[in-house]
Amino acid sequence: MKRHLMIAATAIVSLFLTHSAQAQNFEVAGTVQFSNLQGFLANGEEVPYFAKGMGNITGMTLQIGSIRPTSPPVPVYADPQTTVLQFTGIQGTNPAFGKRQIHLLVGKGGQIHCTWEALFTITIDNATGTAVFSGDGAFTVVGGTGKYKNATGSWQTLFESSPTPLTEDSAMAEFDQLGNLNH
Repeated sequence: MKRHLMIAATAIVSLFLTHSAQAQNFEVAGTVQFSNLQGFLANGEEVPYFAKGMGNITGMTLQIGSIRPTSPPVPVYADPQTTVLQFTGIQGTNPAFGKRQIHLLVGKGGQIHCTWEALFTITIDNATGTAVFSGDGAFTVVGGTGKYKNATGSWQTLFESSPTPLTEDSAMAEFDQLGNLNH
């Protein structure tokens, strides 16, 4: 009996070692489009986004989700030239994922599912009536599909839009993601 238990334990340890998660540096850079900015500014509604990028692990990526504000935009700085507002948010509903609150990254080898929380900044140029939308988010990997089925990890996402008229309902931004992915 002991011999069978020892063989079984050795097989389990061997299986774990050959299939354990491999930690890798994770990097993606690309562009993201935000929509429903007027609904957010007027009523605190979610802000859907769609991103395209290139990743060192995932190749070409599509990222889909929405920002669910957890605080209203509050002024943190103001002078005659500039007004700066900040608010916090988390991942909102995802129309591509059964409206679950999840961030979805689709890349080479499957999907990566994330949760996140972020601090967002809106910098308004009072003279031109334009705003720059930026954010700093901490993403946590909570699984996925394909080769990312049991993925874990985390990364930081930073983005900044070009100046956009305050009356626009959408904005484009460049983003960078950097961290680690275990899969």
